[in-house]
Amino acid sequence: MFTGNDLFDNLAASCEVRAVDQEAVDIEANRYLALLTILEASSECQ
Repeated sequence: MFTGNDLFDNLAASCEVRAVDQEAVDIEANRYLALLTILEASSECQ
């Protein structure tokens, strides 16, 4: 049986996990965009 505190703790924990996941997604997206930019720049050089 959940108490109010248990529910709040679970919500807080899931929000923290989501924030960490979002940061990882942002990092991956930035790496992907950087790679695309490098590929475009190198293709213009050829």
